[in-house]
Amino acid sequence: MLVKLRRSLRDNTPRLVIFILFILFMLAYLSPRIFVTIPAGHEGVLYRRLLGGTDVSHVYEEGLKLFFPWDTLTPYNLREQILTVDMNALTADGLNVKVTVTIRFQPKARIVGTLHKEHGPNYVKSFLAPEVESASRYVLGRSKPVELYSRARTHIESEISRHLQHELRQYEEFFAGHWPHPEPGQTYEGEVANKVDDHPNVRIILKHFYEHEEEDSELAQRVRKVGFVHLFRQMHEQETQFEQAKIFFRRELDRLAGEIITANRKVATHHIYGDDYDDATPALPGSDANGTASSTRAVEQALELYSRARTHIDSLNAAKGKLVQQKVEMIQQQQAHTADFKVLQKSYDRFFKIIELKDVLISDIELPPDIKAAIESKLGQEQVAEEFDFRIERERKEAERKRIEARGIRDFQDMVAIGVEEGLLKWKAIEATLELARSPNAKIIIIGAGEGGLPVILGNQGWEDSTPMPRDTLSLSESVAPVTSPLAP
Repeated sequence: MLVKLRRSLRDNTPRLVIFILFILFMLAYLSPRIFVTIPAGHEGVLYRRLLGGTDVSHVYEEGLKLFFPWDTLTPYNLREQILTVDMNALTADGLNVKVTVTIRFQPKARIVGTLHKEHGPNYVKSFLAPEVESASRYVLGRSKPVELYSRARTHIESEISRHLQHELRQYEEFFAGHWPHPEPGQTYEGEVANKVDDHPNVRIILKHFYEHEEEDSELAQRVRKVGFVHLFRQMHEQETQFEQAKIFFRRELDRLAGEIITANRKVATHHIYGDDYDDATPALPGSDANGTASSTRAVEQALELYSRARTHIDSLNAAKGKLVQQKVEMIQQQQAHTADFKVLQKSYDRFFKIIELKDVLISDIELPPDIKAAIESKLGQEQVAEEFDFRIERERKEAERKRIEARGIRDFQDMVAIGVEEGLLKWKAIEATLELARSPNAKIIIIGAGEGGLPVILGNQGWEDSTPMPRDTLSLSESVAPVTSPLAP
């Protein structure tokens, strides 16, 4: 037997060598498909050619893996990535603008098999970019061009992000068969509200939800009564209504603020101030009774215009205050609603969100040159108008400051006048006389002169010669005594 085997091997050696070489050649040729290395930050999805196609329930982590050569492994980058979309969009005014939207996103590891089955490796261009473009056009279509150059730009970015988040969730399909089924023991075993929730892919959400939410909470009771899927849809619709209400309040408040500024500017421009007019205006010299009556009517008309303007401004302020109060109440309701909605979203996103959206940014806006110039001119004129309002307010405060200062000076003078007596003035005069007597300047001091007995001081002002003549001294000594001798310089 052994001899026959040796004889057979010797006879078939060329064929055996050729077969081994063929096997080695095939291994070398197919080694890239057999030995597959998944890079760092990537995960692979396997397509089984003979065993059911795409494996959506299992993904392969990074590292070296072995596969049959007839199967295909597709790696997916799970790191944060950046996508930039350039597009043309129509605003609420029908203006065509060129906008560049930049987003940061990251595929979810668990659902990457579904991403491969539904959209393929080119999902960024075939799925994500069109969704970004659609959401951006939808939000920009409800906005005005001037909002892209103001603080409302951040609100527009938030709106695009919110709308895109909804489109990427696809919660209407997460109980379909091609989604990854949970492993045994990961689903909720209790009763559900309706047949829609009676699916493994929904029960895995319910299990996570009930594990992180108290059983006696209001939200948990609503889920048991309505069902997760139906409640998710209802709360999403309510969230959309809240966002539309916020847009309405923002536009109405901006409109009222503009009307109030315009009304105040008209009052200031026409100098219609109630304090500038008296009940009766005196007639000018040479004017007659008709002139006085005409002036009085003008004052009355001005006061009436001022009263109407102030009434209109007060009504606008009242409407603005009421609108602000309604907005505050609506925001409080939205905060409570959003808190509950985020709990549902968190449970859903953990298992069935295909792409996690990190951030949305409008990186560039290009308007037609004439429209851009008009908007910039409008914004500049608004700043000029605010500057004039500031100047008017500054002048009013300056006038008030001067009135306060004059009132203080008047009060000070009244207080000093009450406290000053004749004896105090005489005592201050004697002190001043002593100080002048000690000074080295040439002077003549006559004590006891005048009605009040205060000293009279004669200096050398206006004298051509500072030395007094003898006759002048003599005449002074004869008229008034005693006389002090001139002080030497």
